Amino acid sequence: MVKIIIDTDYLLSYLLGDKMIVEKVKQYISNEKLYITPFILQNIGLVVEDKDIFYKINNLFRVLPFDEHATLKSIEIYFNLLNDYKENEIQLSIVNNAAIAITNKAFFLTSNKFYNAIPELKII
Repeated sequence: MVKIIIDTDYLLSYLLGDKMIVEKVKQYISNEKLYITPFILQNIGLVVEDKDIFYKINNLFRVLPFDEHATLKSIEIYFNLLNDYKENEIQLSIVNNAAIAITNKAFFLTSNKFYNAIPELKII
């Protein structure tokens, strides 16, 4: 089964009712292919005041773990990015999300262009 991780930007657009995003997400949800990471869930918890929405998302999407494989991949990605970016330009949550996607062989649904700097990541 294909795994697709939905990033914070798409998830927030979904919550705000963006019709194009809602339809896209519904298509993936119906096939039980959508996932999030602990860092995406954390971001949602930080920006959404209604904690019921937080729990709804937690129940709607499976959360892929940040395990030792993702940790090692995250370190590798981070040091590779240092070839092109300064430390303060690299967000660890982005690196960690990418590592989780790569180690789980998942596609990543995002509009955040920084993810394009990670060649191994399969962005949709």
